[in-house]
Amino acid sequence: MPQDTQVIDCGTSLLDAVSFIEKAQRLIVIDAIKTGAQPGTIFRLRDKDIYEPPGRAISLHQMSLLEALEMADKIGRRPPTTIIGIEPEDVGIGMELSSKVESVVPDIVDLILEEASSSKASEREEKEPR
Repeated sequence: MPQDTQVIDCGTSLLDAVSFIEKAQRLIVIDAIKTGAQPGTIFRLRDKDIYEPPGRAISLHQMSLLEALEMADKIGRRPPTTIIGIEPEDVGIGMELSSKVESVVPDIVDLILEEASSSKASEREEKEPR
């Protein structure tokens, strides 16, 4: 990872994550995404793919990732965001990965490193005079 990269495990406390989100220059989120695809399928979602359906109220008691991003957007502090999502095999209680999800972890790590590196490259391009 680039040296100035900060890795944060938010767990399910996304309200607490809003302060990190609004300070970030770039946000890469890794999470399970239940779509009905084959377990272990990897998705890469960019800003245009990430939105909260209109009309949903934001609850401060159980905040979803999309609500946290929407809150940061409402205060003008939503950074460019990529979500790397993995289709889980089981969403029951526990911390263990299924064998199908565990088998794609190296691919997920490669995507994270690619995103982090491309983010740094685009930041350098923006800062360099033309």
